[in-house]
Amino acid sequence: MEDGTKYIVISNPNSVRGCNIDQMIIVDDYRWEIYNQQWQVIDEIKFRMLKSCVPDEFQIQEYEW
Repeated sequence: MEDGTKYIVISNPNSVRGCNIDQMIIVDDYRWEIYNQQWQVIDEIKFRMLKSCVPDEFQIQEYEW
């Protein structure tokens, strides 16, 4: 993005090690099985968001497709 924002698709918890993450956008269908299938990645990202500058209510966004 023009403001320096980077969007990265993450499917492996090791890919976020050493990174600081401000916001997580989760996209899934109406069943929301991503929480069962990718719980390790989601937990690792949540841990990386402890120093986020984004207000708590906007740190995790969920979208259905």
